[in-house]
Amino acid sequence: RARNVRLFAQTEGSLFLPVTSFVVPLEAGRALDSPCHALRWVSLLGTEPATVVSEGVVTEPRWHTFPAIWAKGRATLEEKALLLTSLLLGFSLDAWCCLGTDVSGLPHAWVVIRSRGDASLPADVVCWDPKLGARIPADDPR
Repeated sequence: RARNVRLFAQTEGSLFLPVTSFVVPLEAGRALDSPCHALRWVSLLGTEPATVVSEGVVTEPRWHTFPAIWAKGRATLEEKALLLTSLLLGFSLDAWCCLGTDVSGLPHAWVVIRSRGDASLPADVVCWDPKLGARIPADDPR
């Protein structure tokens, strides 16, 4: 079975950077009071499609920098997950950005929080979905 693994992503300036360079701890200061406020704020950003199809050609997706996202007022689901991960890291949480697919096979992105770091059990892991603005425990049978 084929797996889509992304090692590099293109910026709005057409630079290809390692995907790890897009996640940095981002402190919100007094703008966001808690990690839950960060989730709500990111989920309220407008959503745009991840890939652009122009004249039958699918272009390479571009991940925008955080200032560009704020200026546009909208982001792809992947960019929302990157922004949420960075904000949660700023709150000193053990946050990980996950890229994958949903039940219908469409690309999806979410954030995983491990409450006890490497010692976390499935009951200690929560998935934060920037699309739904919801926190879902990893052991939830949904």
